Order: sequence, then C-alpha cells, then structure tokens
Amino acid sequence: MKSQAKSHSQIWKAILHYLFLDSVGCSHPRVHALVGLGVPVATAGMSFLRGITKPKLLMQGTRDEFAPRHLMEALYDSLAAPKQIHWVQDGHHFFKGKTDEVQAVLRAFLLEVLARLPHMRE
Repeated sequence: MKSQAKSHSQIWKAILHYLFLDSVGCSHPRVHALVGLGVPVATAGMSFLRGITKPKLLMQGTRDEFAPRHLMEALYDSLAAPKQIHWVQDGHHFFKGKTDEVQAVLRAFLLEVLARLPHMRE
C-alpha cells in the first residue's frame, strides 16, 4: 500500500508539473497530461503545444485579462486531440472566488488521466 501511495505521488507530481513555460517538458515520458490554468495567451507564445498528443486541459476565466476568449479559442482550436477546455464563468486570471470549481474540474480530469495509465489499473 505504501509503494502504491508513493507511485501515486510521483505520477501526480509529473502530471502537475507546470509545462506551459517549458516546451521540453511536453515530451518528457513521465508527464502524462498537460494542464493550463489561466494560460496567458495574450503575452506568451504557446505554439510549441501544437502537435502534442498527450491529454490537455485548459481552464480559463471568462474575464481573464491575460487571455481574451478569441485568443484562447484560437489556441484551443490549433491543438491536437485529446483536449478539453473549461470556461469558468466570471472568473479572472487567478480564479478568485472560483477555486472550488477549478479544483473539481482539475480533479476529475486528473482522475480520468490516472485511470488510463496501465500500471494504475492493478
């Protein structure tokens, strides 16, 4: 049981590594999914994400000043599947007052990713 908990911990760390500032991490074999929370598409280039076929979740506030909706949708449309986008209604860049929703969506996505990993099905 203890080794399984340690394995879970290592996987979570690999999944949660914040990759949108590091294009090298996108291809790392221990990284099984990519998560972008409040991705600053208006100020940061994200073209390196195109072609990445790992599961991706993008979560944006509809009032995020660093990610106008049209730019975020253009990025999302340019990404390879599998991919998901979740819009936090009236959410700003740091999701103030919306963290329960952010946590619930993030948790569901990560549990889905973990369930697909072969060594987690045992």
